[in-house]
Amino acid sequence: MAVNEQTVRALIDHYQGRFMLSPVLERNRLAFRAIKDFRNGAGDSADESLAAAEHYLFARYMVSNAVTSAAQMRVLVLGYDGVKAVAQTNSYTEMAMRHNKSRPTSRVSADSVAWGLQGVDDGAEDRAQHAPDQSAPLWNWDAMKFGGATDAIAEFGKKVY
Repeated sequence: MAVNEQTVRALIDHYQGRFMLSPVLERNRLAFRAIKDFRNGAGDSADESLAAAEHYLFARYMVSNAVTSAAQMRVLVLGYDGVKAVAQTNSYTEMAMRHNKSRPTSRVSADSVAWGLQGVDDGAEDRAQHAPDQSAPLWNWDAMKFGGATDAIAEFGKKVY
């Protein structure tokens, strides 16, 4: 299975469209939460197109709402997929990367990374247009908490830095 660009765009449009009457920044938050809940519940967590759409909506929400800086989110997009690629080399570490232990992770792909990075750019545009006075922290350790191993890394980072 690979990322289908048309499917990713349709998923993004669908989830954002569900909240079209909400203000843009709230729409970004709600769309991300909805796709995340679907993917970890009834959706196919291993579907690469669904994962790419979720990564896009996550990055867009986090940057547009000043939860993270665009710079941090770029690091998170690249770093998460890098760690995930290594974790997928054996079943124990792949299990540690899961947000829902009964749902496998999707394969790492350059397309999913590209969609995440596009979400950073679109989120930065949203923040500039809809919340120009909002500034994001230089680094937000809590933004790295995705469940499992990432929570431990974030807590360690908060103590050390």
